[in-house]
Amino acid sequence: MVQGIIIVVFMVLMMFLMMAKKCPTLIALAILTIGISLIGGIPLKGKEGILTNVITDGSIGMASSYVVVLVASWLGAAMNKTKVSETLIRKAAEFGGDRTLVVTFLLFVVSILLCANINGLGAVIMIGTIVIPILISVGVDKFTAGCVMLMAVGAGNQFGLTRPTYIANALGIEFDQVYVISCICAACTVVAALVFISYRWLRNGKKFAFSASAGSMTVDEDDDQDYEIKGFRGFMAMLTPFIPIVFVAVIKWPIMPAIILGLIWVFAWTAKGWRRTCNLAVKTCYEGFLLGAPGAALMIFIGMLLKAINNETVSGLLVPITNHITPTSMIAFILFFGLLAPLSLYRGPLTIYGLGAGIAVLMISGGLLAPILVCAGFISNGCLQTTSCPTNTHNVWVASFVEEDVSTIMKKQMPYVWVASFVALVICVVLNW
Repeated sequence: MVQGIIIVVFMVLMMFLMMAKKCPTLIALAILTIGISLIGGIPLKGKEGILTNVITDGSIGMASSYVVVLVASWLGAAMNKTKVSETLIRKAAEFGGDRTLVVTFLLFVVSILLCANINGLGAVIMIGTIVIPILISVGVDKFTAGCVMLMAVGAGNQFGLTRPTYIANALGIEFDQVYVISCICAACTVVAALVFISYRWLRNGKKFAFSASAGSMTVDEDDDQDYEIKGFRGFMAMLTPFIPIVFVAVIKWPIMPAIILGLIWVFAWTAKGWRRTCNLAVKTCYEGFLLGAPGAALMIFIGMLLKAINNETVSGLLVPITNHITPTSMIAFILFFGLLAPLSLYRGPLTIYGLGAGIAVLMISGGLLAPILVCAGFISNGCLQTTSCPTNTHNVWVASFVEEDVSTIMKKQMPYVWVASFVALVICVVLNW
């Protein structure tokens, strides 16, 4: 019991170090893994030891997730280089004309679609440097434009394939079950964003001011700038973001083949000769993997942490403690995750990307709740983490781009997303209790 309490205190300490930005999440996960293993009494060597089971097996435990992240990032880089993403955004803006609210809604939807297929800060910068200036050019105030981008990132990540794949792998749940919950959370985030956009529009009307330089709208200048999306081939190329999602959700393909099909699709419809297309495929592969590397690295260390926590010795110490705080009735469960949702911010204990992954596993190991319910609690809280957390690099970049304080953005948009998180939680719990 004493060992278990020491482990909990150690986990809380590392959580506060992450929240205070005294220790990067990646380093904190590594320290947590080794610390929990040593305190829990896992031997250094042997089949179930730290070197073999925790570090070696743990590093590849999330392989199916981080491989998906890397290949999905490749698809995102390909859509960027071939101007598919940029064309989708500009077509939506042209369709909306000078109708501010219509353009805002259209660009919000397109941004969601792109963020469902593209991962990483580079992708957000690529989309944001086009979307935000267009929004402001039609009269959206810069603060609202930044929030629209962040809410699109949140909804897109939930609607995409990489996040549910990671959660399904981490918690040992079927992807289809996780994806349904993720889509419900995405839908609630979208509704919250539409309410937020409408309120800001009614309150502020049209505003014309922008701080970013004109050069900021140009993301990438290289020898691929002559790609032009037009005609029938252009129309087919712009269907690229739908391909992986449709083939996974509707046709029931495995995730990797669906993403690879998306790659083949975009290269086929934008091809400018065999040799040049091959060179572009290789170049975007390298760039995409670079964009996906931070997420992949995080998953490697989360895999190690889960191995340490899942060890029979450690879980035997922690499960009795976890069971004391795990809500077992429907109302208590909803109130627990709904009211404590802000603990998913600042890399807190209720974010699935970090320490929360281990806590979720412990809740499942206790056997008091069905795994899908634990999954629903953590995914619903992810609504706040992906859209509002000031420690997200994309939140920091958007805030800087529109010259706003990142914490101010969090405070003003969080109430809307918190309500969305709570509604999504209630729906998912009722459906799965």
